[in-house]
Amino acid sequence: MPGRKTPLITGQYYHVFNKGINGQNIFLDQKHYQRMIDSLWLYRYLSPPLRMSYLQRLTEKKRTDIKQSIKGEAKHVHVVSYCLMPNHFHILIKQVLDKGVSIFMSNLQNSYTRYFNTQQKRIGPIFLGKFKAVLIESEEQLLHTSRYIHLNPFSASIVKNIHELRSYSRSSLQEYIANKQYLCNIKILFDLIGSPKKHWQFISSQADYQRKLAQNKHLSIE
Repeated sequence: MPGRKTPLITGQYYHVFNKGINGQNIFLDQKHYQRMIDSLWLYRYLSPPLRMSYLQRLTEKKRTDIKQSIKGEAKHVHVVSYCLMPNHFHILIKQVLDKGVSIFMSNLQNSYTRYFNTQQKRIGPIFLGKFKAVLIESEEQLLHTSRYIHLNPFSASIVKNIHELRSYSRSSLQEYIANKQYLCNIKILFDLIGSPKKHWQFISSQADYQRKLAQNKHLSIE
């Protein structure tokens, strides 16, 4: 597979995304979503202590102990926000080590593909080739991209209304609403926009507009 034309630069933010081959769903149930979220958490690290397939076999207590023990370890990337949809995903990340985004995404997609294929008794790729990466060139673009990512379930009408979006468990939005960091570096956005309340106001203020854009795009394709 040919290399990426534009190198990914350490210290820069990127919106990375990919989808299932032929538009097929890559997340079929809550276990699939949780596996991907856990993999996002693990493969950020420069030296994960275990592969995800081994980590999942441990007791809850042992998994918690491992998570606590590596909290301060070096990472390939900082995850700013993410959203998992039935047939695609979005992640907003900052590369903090050279080749960090590429290594992180390779580990993430390969690990999840092995898991999915084992579960579904299939072979072959599930993602549509190499992931896409869009350089974030300003703080404004960083904020707007994160909002776009968090609004995806509402834009696609996976959730009926903006209130249901607050409880959508397959994105990082709940970390921001609760002001409780688990996977994402929530401080990056809060330093730009302020409190969790202001962050939610920023997201919800454009919800209807983004849904209309998504609907119009869908109609134009048809």
